[in-house]
Amino acid sequence: RGEGDGSGPAAPGGEADPFAHLVPHSVQPALLAYASAAREALDGLHTRLEEERDSAASALLALDLPHALEAVEAAEAAGTAAGGGSGTLPLALTGALTAVHKSGGPRVLK
Repeated sequence: RGEGDGSGPAAPGGEADPFAHLVPHSVQPALLAYASAAREALDGLHTRLEEERDSAASALLALDLPHALEAVEAAEAAGTAAGGGSGTLPLALTGALTAVHKSGGPRVLK
């Protein structure tokens, strides 16, 4: 069973579509072409979404905003207001600060 024997296109699960006989055989090639074009369009949009997400992540990283956003989220999770209380720092930032302090502190960074 398959496209060549009149059973129609495969259903999403891989088995033959049980409703293929409801669509005239002459329409099925157009349906397959439409489904293929729709899949290509969705794939293109997905690729563009990933590229834009990566671009945004790079821009945020260049501004050092990921650490700031993580600190705000951690403060909100701890129940404190951002900037007003004893908000916690993200683990990545805490580790970097510890390494700087162990290597001599702020004077080494200058």
